[in-house]
Amino acid sequence: MIRVNEVVIDADAIAQEAQYHPADSKEAAFGLAANALIIEKLLLQRAIELGIPVEREDKEDYIDEVLNADVAFPKASEEECKRYFEENRSKFTTTPYVETSHILLGAAPDDLNTRAQLINKAKSWIKDLNEGKADFAQLAQQFSDCPSKESDGFLGVLERGSTVTEFEKKVFIATPGILAHPIETRYGVHIINVHKNTKGKQLEFDAVKSQVSAFLDDSVQRQAIAQYIEKLTREASIEGLENVASSEH
Repeated sequence: MIRVNEVVIDADAIAQEAQYHPADSKEAAFGLAANALIIEKLLLQRAIELGIPVEREDKEDYIDEVLNADVAFPKASEEECKRYFEENRSKFTTTPYVETSHILLGAAPDDLNTRAQLINKAKSWIKDLNEGKADFAQLAQQFSDCPSKESDGFLGVLERGSTVTEFEKKVFIATPGILAHPIETRYGVHIINVHKNTKGKQLEFDAVKSQVSAFLDDSVQRQAIAQYIEKLTREASIEGLENVASSEH
């Protein structure tokens, strides 16, 4: 049981709240739940002090009113936005993408013998492709274990995050053409033909000014709210938090 300015939060409430706070242990989950309920009680009490109606369908409504009444949220100046942009230019680029086709020779991740055989087969086919002795589309149609075989192995335009990491690591740094070595992924062995690799282009400040401003304003807002919650907690009378582990059932 916890008391927040003489208002009780009982063990059942903490146990119920704990389900929304996954953690490495029950004790940690109960601690997170207790802190969340304490903050909720403090904001509720402050809303009542300010005369803000708290009988709402969504408690976020009165919480927003409390924060707007008590917390100043300064906006980032254009100078601050420009400074952040200059210090983080690499974050502001167009999205890189590749156009690629592949032939997938499927194998389970733990089937090492099959994978070894398929790697040798893929290397042989890559050699034949580079020497003009084989046709990529025909190999894909006949042997690929991916549905893309119906379109000659073409995967379309890929952005980062649209396929598995081990595949992306190779294709996004590749020059156009058939990759010299097969790639292994969790799905099997791939022979890859990169048709186009478009790097991200640097954007100018005017193109991202609103994005930078929104990011900085959000950062300032989160920091201001954290400081406000800390102040409410510091000034409140809170008892029993050290015994919250005993709330477990």
